[in-house]
Amino acid sequence: MSDLNEMAVFASVVDAGSFTGAALKLDQPKSTISRRITRLEQRLGVRLLQRTTRALHLTDAGEIYYHYCARIAAEAQSAEDAINNTKAEPSGPVKITAPIHLSAILPGLIDEFMALYPKVQIHLFCNDAVLDIVNEGIDVAFRFGKLNDSSFIARKLGSHRPILCAAESYLASAPQLEKPADLVNHHCISFNPPPNGSRWNFEGPDGKSSFDIPPRLAVNNLEIMHRSALAGIGVAILPALLCQPDIEAGKLRALLPSWSFSSVELNLVYPSSRLLPTKVRAFIDFTLEKFRSQGMGILMG
Repeated sequence: MSDLNEMAVFASVVDAGSFTGAALKLDQPKSTISRRITRLEQRLGVRLLQRTTRALHLTDAGEIYYHYCARIAAEAQSAEDAINNTKAEPSGPVKITAPIHLSAILPGLIDEFMALYPKVQIHLFCNDAVLDIVNEGIDVAFRFGKLNDSSFIARKLGSHRPILCAAESYLASAPQLEKPADLVNHHCISFNPPPNGSRWNFEGPDGKSSFDIPPRLAVNNLEIMHRSALAGIGVAILPALLCQPDIEAGKLRALLPSWSFSSVELNLVYPSSRLLPTKVRAFIDFTLEKFRSQGMGILMG
């Protein structure tokens, strides 16, 4: 049976480039390191290293064996780190990104988490643009819509249906609006459409239908869309989380109640990793539990 300690020593010798370097790393006498490598070669019946007075060189057999040893040593270290991670108190910064319109309703969640874990610092970046999680060093992202990159993990928090709405000040002098096709005669506010217009997809009594709506205002910021709708600029499709309070207060009116949009998922996205830092795992678990118990209502206050 293989001696895992000897395999780890061999990997350390190769990584260090010398017996002396491995001895310092492992805090063992150089003679012990040399003896263990010799014993390993004798047991395997092959030479793994060519020794000269100046350097060590892997043999062909050594090259093959090293890759297995390095992987086993890394797995062993990961296992030890995982155990230590479970014992460590979450601490340090957690970098989070979220859509801008969640910036007014996420603090309740974050405040409760920080009260529970006083040694954690939260760095929250609110941006409607999709940031590069890896290059920006983001730990966790709140994102609407389906995940396309398989290198990340997405945990569904909930879903909601966007609402077509407008302010009474706009509707008072606007053309009649009884069906989606009437929108071509209206001023519309769209989220960052392509140059030739924006396609709005509806589900209604006659099934699914799509319309190219030339927007009067096109912007890649939901908060600006929300404010423009409130100002009477035109008709907008807004997340229920953002516009529902205004509809209840009479500031906006929900339109075309017989037609709706496909539901949009809110996901918690993070890089795929078997070993997340304790602070990140704590935030993910806390957030999932809150949404599991309260649903999307946690963001409605």
